[in-house]
Amino acid sequence: MFASYLIRLRTKAALLRPFYLNHYFNWDETQARLKSIASRAVSQSNISASRLRTFAVPVPLPEEQDQIVSDVDCLDRKLAVHDRKRAALAALFRTLLHQLMTAQIRVHDSDVLGVERAAAA
Repeated sequence: MFASYLIRLRTKAALLRPFYLNHYFNWDETQARLKSIASRAVSQSNISASRLRTFAVPVPLPEEQDQIVSDVDCLDRKLAVHDRKRAALAALFRTLLHQLMTAQIRVHDSDVLGVERAAAA
């Protein structure tokens, strides 16, 4: 059961893969196009079913759609890994900075020179 303000899209999966359509609708450029056909309200936007019917969607061959979905999913997983690494490195930096600023650890001149020499090599 769907709320009256939701539009349910069903595809003929042999022609248009649902996951491809999902990725396409969530693509930034498509989102901008969708917003351009939306009617504006005070706190939300609305796209009617009749307007959505006129929205052109490129439909490559099903095999190409499957490959696109696979590639986008792979990139999403890689981005998630890099986001987690970035967050871990940022947390490590904040911890080390705090430890340095509160004198819990110290940096000696020889430590800095050793790092500079290693970086130059």
